[in-house]
Amino acid sequence: MKNVILFLTTLLVSTQLLNAQCTPGAETKPLAGYIIPDSATNFTVGCAGQPYEQIIYIKAPKDTQVSYMGMNVSATIDSFVVDPVIVGLPNYLSVQTVPGLTPAAPGTPKSYYDRLIIKGDSMACMRIFGNIPAGTSGSFPLVVSVRAYLTVIGLVQQDTAANVNYYHIDIMNPCYPAGISQVENNSFNIASIAPNPATTETQVRFTSNEVEEYSYRLVNSFGQVIMDKKIKSNTGMNIINIDVNSLSDGTYLFNLSNGKNVINRKVFINK
Repeated sequence: MKNVILFLTTLLVSTQLLNAQCTPGAETKPLAGYIIPDSATNFTVGCAGQPYEQIIYIKAPKDTQVSYMGMNVSATIDSFVVDPVIVGLPNYLSVQTVPGLTPAAPGTPKSYYDRLIIKGDSMACMRIFGNIPAGTSGSFPLVVSVRAYLTVIGLVQQDTAANVNYYHIDIMNPCYPAGISQVENNSFNIASIAPNPATTETQVRFTSNEVEEYSYRLVNSFGQVIMDKKIKSNTGMNIINIDVNSLSDGTYLFNLSNGKNVINRKVFINK
């Protein structure tokens, strides 16, 4: 039984897709099962006054290993049952699932609510979307309720509850300076931010096609600007060293702008 819980909480693969369709199997990984994004990647950062979208991809494995009567035995995954009501989700965001929800059937132990059923060895996805009101900021912890229904040794049925409780939505206000477009472009690009999560320092490496002045900011989950500095780039690779010793653990938004466009990236601090 512990193995199933470990599967739901640790057998995870990283991805993050924005403005994508909720299509089961759109993200596939060479594993028997997965839930993505994982705890490190987590949800896309939201911006006050802008549309929001995040997709969760779930693949139920065909089988797993469980402890039964003191032995480690194989168990067939009949299904994952997911509650579409995500605890903590702000009321301006909605949830759409593919496949659609199966209606509740009162009197049956597996069905107390409309739910997303994912058969063993199959895939599904949940799309979280909506418009974030202007002036909104903060960090919203979420809980996704999942139950795994198993058949052990072809006879005994078991079910295991496992809440996915590491998700959170961080909403920034503002996300980037007014009048600047949030556009990925060819004139500059962030190559890497490492280490991320950071403990004492992280290094941002970015490329620039020309010598020009850039500004960079670090914004916390409450929309407060923690750092606001300028740098003159060289053509090619450039490095920004950021000291995070004085910052609290959490998720931050790093903005890099040349005054015309901006690139946003998440920075995690975990000491």
